[in-house]
Amino acid sequence: MDCMSFTRLNRRTFYLGLFTVFFALIFAYGQEIDLKKQLYEISINNVKILYTNGDKAGAFKRLVKLEERFPDDALVKYMLAILYYWYREDPQQARRYFREAQKINPKYDRPPGNLTQDDLLEIFAPRGKSGANLKIVIAEIEKSIQRNKWKEAEVSFISGKQYIDQASPKIQAIYYLQGLRIYDKKKEEILSLYYFNKVKETFLSGKYKRQFEPFKEKYAPRWQRFKKLYADVGTVSNAISNYLNEKNIDELLIFLDLCSVIHAKNREVKFFLELKRLEAFLNIPNLKRAEKLYQSLSLQKINIQNAGYLATLDRLHSELLILKAEQIIRWEKARADSLMLVGLYDEGMAIYKSILERQKKGRLAARFGNELIYLALAKIHKDIGKYNNARKYLDRLKKTVQLQQRVNSLRDSIAKAELFEKTWQEKMQEAKKAWANANFDKVINTVRPLLQSPYLRYGMKFDTYNLLADAFAKKGYFYWAKHLKMVAMRYPLIEKSLTLDDVNKQLQPLYQQQRFYLMPPIARFKYPLKIRYYRNVEFLIKQHMYNDYVAGKKQVRFATKFMSSSSLPITSGAIYSIEFEEKGINKNLLVGAGILTMNGLMMLSR
Repeated sequence: MDCMSFTRLNRRTFYLGLFTVFFALIFAYGQEIDLKKQLYEISINNVKILYTNGDKAGAFKRLVKLEERFPDDALVKYMLAILYYWYREDPQQARRYFREAQKINPKYDRPPGNLTQDDLLEIFAPRGKSGANLKIVIAEIEKSIQRNKWKEAEVSFISGKQYIDQASPKIQAIYYLQGLRIYDKKKEEILSLYYFNKVKETFLSGKYKRQFEPFKEKYAPRWQRFKKLYADVGTVSNAISNYLNEKNIDELLIFLDLCSVIHAKNREVKFFLELKRLEAFLNIPNLKRAEKLYQSLSLQKINIQNAGYLATLDRLHSELLILKAEQIIRWEKARADSLMLVGLYDEGMAIYKSILERQKKGRLAARFGNELIYLALAKIHKDIGKYNNARKYLDRLKKTVQLQQRVNSLRDSIAKAELFEKTWQEKMQEAKKAWANANFDKVINTVRPLLQSPYLRYGMKFDTYNLLADAFAKKGYFYWAKHLKMVAMRYPLIEKSLTLDDVNKQLQPLYQQQRFYLMPPIARFKYPLKIRYYRNVEFLIKQHMYNDYVAGKKQVRFATKFMSSSSLPITSGAIYSIEFEEKGINKNLLVGAGILTMNGLMMLSR
């Protein structure tokens, strides 16, 4: 080969190599973007799962971290606005994040304060797109387990359920193994057995095979005992009744799956188990899954001999129709109720009349439509204190067997609410007389028990919370006063309402009178508490719920032990008592942790 040919070949190889590297970089960049997108989806879903499970603190913490990684994401900012408003009770921050979310995406146009509970459940409903990588979820679970963060691992595991169908059998087996590890650690027997059965050992190899071996040794005999115990249908029926009474629907569904494996060859028992699954779906309620299951059972009933099972299927079908009819009218009902609660009675009734008109023309629910509308009208009239009207709407209802229990319960509730309102009026008059005589202790003792009644309706709450707040402010309990004013803000009426500026203006003179000064709100961060002592002593530390204005006393939220040589994370803004024994004498320190200085946290004790 001559020199010219060699140079030409080198040049061709060079450009080919450059071309390959260029496309490899583009491919890697595309993969990185896809990975980031999947991590975002999983993280958002984890937030929703925490919120749905009631862990609003955990959801908030994750959202704050998520905003650092995705500062221009409108949904993250909107969720933060909601949690600042409803969980942190910080309307200013809520307003800030709401405006930022709206600026990025105008579709987020509903202020957090205008959202109903149904809206919140929809916004925070866990969901995801198909095709997300279950491998990423498994990797996240593994990282959490390595750090001994089992609750975090469980959240990641739950978020992975939506991606199972797109995964290979091998990845599914590894994923179910992670569930077995998590629920074995949590000592949850039913869930552990469920995931033990889901793991297909033939798809495991290497470290995963080794991880599974001790679980196989532990749960194989337990599964045999479980099968023997629940081979009897009576025992199964009793267990299902217990789950339903305790409203433990998630575990019930797992239990039914396990029992279905045991009774796979018995058509009648399988039908019974699926009836109970339908009842569980109606309890959640999950109407889509309930409808699908009902259609399947209605096709199977021709082969079922047990008349009791067929009667149960008809009853559950009626309940399904009622829930579907309620779902059709719920959005307009919620809008009408929200108007009537704040005093816009005519505007709310106009919406209800529109719903009734459409029902008469057959445009809404085919069955139970009218009855449910009258039931809703009776309930809202009870909630706004028009008790006679509420009874009139109940009297319009047909004697529908399926709704009779609800009707009787509401009629009883109306009678109790009317009786409580008379008591409330007397107590508020008594409290106002005590206020005129500057007897603020009597105001507090008279009003505080009213907050404990389930019949303290929306229209009474503003005056009740506001009066109690003013009494606490006069006594110098400014934290309780401000907290109660913030609660009163949630129950505005057309003629009465409060803003945060109003609250500060009302409390400012009282602060100055006591020579206190308003300080900026302190975020609740955690700080390490270390106690320097001349010897190693065991301390008992208790955190108190100091904002318990209903009970009027401090209650212990949690207690834990630690040594003076170690440290313990404590939250700013909370009150702790610290107890230890020294030379046979119990000593007690009350520590107020929450005064932030330029140098950090300043501790006060007395």
